[in-house]
Amino acid sequence: MSDKEQVQPTSEQNTITNDSTQATTNEKDIPYDRFSEVVAKKNNYKDENTSLRKQLDEFEAKNKERKQQQLEEQGKFKEANEVLKQENQDLKVVADEYNSYKAKKRESLMETLSNQDDKDIAEGMDLTKLEKFVNRVNTASTVSTSSNRPATRDMEDLPKGGIFELPKEERKKHWASYIDSIKRKN
Repeated sequence: MSDKEQVQPTSEQNTITNDSTQATTNEKDIPYDRFSEVVAKKNNYKDENTSLRKQLDEFEAKNKERKQQQLEEQGKFKEANEVLKQENQDLKVVADEYNSYKAKKRESLMETLSNQDDKDIAEGMDLTKLEKFVNRVNTASTVSTSSNRPATRDMEDLPKGGIFELPKEERKKHWASYIDSIKRKN
């Protein structure tokens, strides 16, 4: 019996599972609703892309037409362009002459300054400010001397404002000395 007896496996002993019998539930699987949604969005984007391409083609065609019209009008502008080029050349000559004048004027003004500090200050000034600066420096350096004598004042009791700030009675008292002081000035 021992040889002939075979041990039959029971279902409890059979622990090996067959892969083909199990349902496939992979974590990477996408639900159908989500799949449908993504496909619908893709189709919408495709339609949008097609309409945008059509608009771009229309825009490019209009742009090409506009450029063609500009080229046709350019024939008229060539004449105006030549006139403007001539005017530009004439203005360049005038500008060069003016720049030359400014350089000579600046040089002559700088030569009138004798102090090196004044020259350093005036170096970066524009022409109009330089002219004002030179005039101010030159007039400040010359001291005016007057040949007039200083007025003597015999009226020591008069206020600083003069005789006209005095009351009428006192003005009469000092009137003669006031007239004498005016005569002495002249």
